[in-house]
Amino acid sequence: VCDNYSYYSISGKTVITGFDYNVPGDFSSIAFPLVAALITNSEMTIAHVDMSDVQGDKKIIDIAIEMGAQIKIDHANYCVNVLPSQNLKGGEFNINNCIDAITILAVLGCFAEGETVIRGAAIARQKECNRIKCIVNELAKMGADIKETEDGLVVKRSQLVGAKVYSYADHRVAMSLAVAGLAATGVTEIKDTDCIAKSYKDFIVDMKSVEANIWEC
Repeated sequence: VCDNYSYYSISGKTVITGFDYNVPGDFSSIAFPLVAALITNSEMTIAHVDMSDVQGDKKIIDIAIEMGAQIKIDHANYCVNVLPSQNLKGGEFNINNCIDAITILAVLGCFAEGETVIRGAAIARQKECNRIKCIVNELAKMGADIKETEDGLVVKRSQLVGAKVYSYADHRVAMSLAVAGLAATGVTEIKDTDCIAKSYKDFIVDMKSVEANIWEC
C-alpha cells in the first residue's frame, strides 16, 4: 500500500507472480545518436524505443520531427528509423519536460535553417554544470551563432569548425560536443570525457559501430 509516495506498507511472505516487461531505452541518451544521424544526413535505426513510455524526454523526437526530421516510428518493433533529413528548420520550443535535452538540441539548432529558440530550461543551470552557459561557450568556440537567455538559448544556423573544447565534467555536454564535432569541419578535441560513463558508457563504441570518425586520446 502506498500513501502519496511518503508511506509504504508491505505485507510479509508476499508471492509475486512473474511477468514479462520490455525495459525501454533512455530517451535522453537516444537523443545523441539521433541528432548525430540528422546533422550528418545519415540513416540510422535505434532500437529499444518505446513511445508509450512515460519519460518526458521522449519529446525530443517530437521536437526533431517538428524541425523537419524524417523519422519513422515502428511501434511494433520498438525502434525508430532516422532517415536522411536535409531541410531541418528552426523553431521555438519549451523543453520544461525534457530539460536534459538542452545541450544536444543546441547542437541540432546549429544545423537548422533560421533561428532555434529553446526556453523553459532555467533549471539546466543547476545540473552537473551550468549547461546553458557551458554549451553556449563551447559551441561558440566552434563557430556557432549562439547566445544564452535567462531560461534557455537562441541559436542560428552555423558552419561549425573543429576546436578544442571542454566538457566541464558533464556527460551531456561532452556527448553533445562530440556529436557537433562529427559534422564540423576539421578536428574537435574534447577535454575531460570520462564523465560520459555516468549515463552512456558505450557512447564511443556505439558511435564507432556506425562508422563515426571518433576516438579516445
